[in-house]
Amino acid sequence: MEAIIWEKSLSVGIPELDKQHKEIIKLINDLYRVVVEGEEEIDVKALILSLNKYILQHFTLEELLFKKHDYPGYVNHKLAHDTFKKEISRFQERLLKNADLEAVLRDLLFYLQRWFLQHVKKLDLEYASFFKEKGIVEGKK
Repeated sequence: MEAIIWEKSLSVGIPELDKQHKEIIKLINDLYRVVVEGEEEIDVKALILSLNKYILQHFTLEELLFKKHDYPGYVNHKLAHDTFKKEISRFQERLLKNADLEAVLRDLLFYLQRWFLQHVKKLDLEYASFFKEKGIVEGKK
């Protein structure tokens, strides 16, 4: 079973960003397998580091595209990214304080599921519409 399943409605129409979204889904689903299914083969610390690093790389690419194409929603979208970073820092602090690992992972999974679907379906699809209207496809303009 998976926490999030990729579907066409999640596509922003920019191949590299869609590829990154799919990888983020994969990492969230790996966390799901640890938390819900009790998968023991996955290194949880490495998974969380990978997830955080990958999402930050994704944010960097989005923000570069926004600046390059003068996306009017840049400030609002960047604020959402910054809020996410703060939340992830809180989860990392809880882990460093030797909090109940199972509880932290469960809370993190719930947060990531909700965040990803809300973020992509609302904010990311807004920039997808902007890029489509402007005829912008990564690497073309």
